[in-house]
Amino acid sequence: VPLLLTRLFMRLSKKSKLDYAKLAQAFAKPLTLLLLFSGLYLAAIFLLGDTVWGLFFTKVFRSLVIVFIAQGLYNLVGSTSGLLMELGSNYDLDKLFLSLLSKALRAVIVAISLVILVQEWGYDITGFIAGLGLGGLAFALAAQDTAANLIGGVVILTEKPFTIGDWIVAGEVEGT
Repeated sequence: VPLLLTRLFMRLSKKSKLDYAKLAQAFAKPLTLLLLFSGLYLAAIFLLGDTVWGLFFTKVFRSLVIVFIAQGLYNLVGSTSGLLMELGSNYDLDKLFLSLLSKALRAVIVAISLVILVQEWGYDITGFIAGLGLGGLAFALAAQDTAANLIGGVVILTEKPFTIGDWIVAGEVEGT
């Protein structure tokens, strides 16, 4: 299956300007597993019908679809996938910033996937998310200096006033 997907995406990338090889590489394993579990799910639904077990297998299958999509997206924004490196070379972004962006995107993908999974199983998480919002506000107020330093670090990474190896003098401190 991964070989067929790679060939399909290679044909698509020849016809268009987009590079589908990275997409095929990121989603190859999740799609293979999705096809395998789709067959098992269809067999289980055929045998079980609308029973309690059939509904349970439906929830499990829907959860697996969410996990496989999240896994593909997680692979796609990974620092080794090349997608962000290509984006960085197009917009002249620093590798450290791309690594930070990759980790942040991966954390967002995991968080959103977990929220969707919990909702899929019927739990109400609006109170939990509201609590996170209030907790985040309290944390932000308590850690204003840390947040300012973090934002300053991101600005330094994006603006590039100096690079690795430059000699810098700041007050009475100097070095590389």
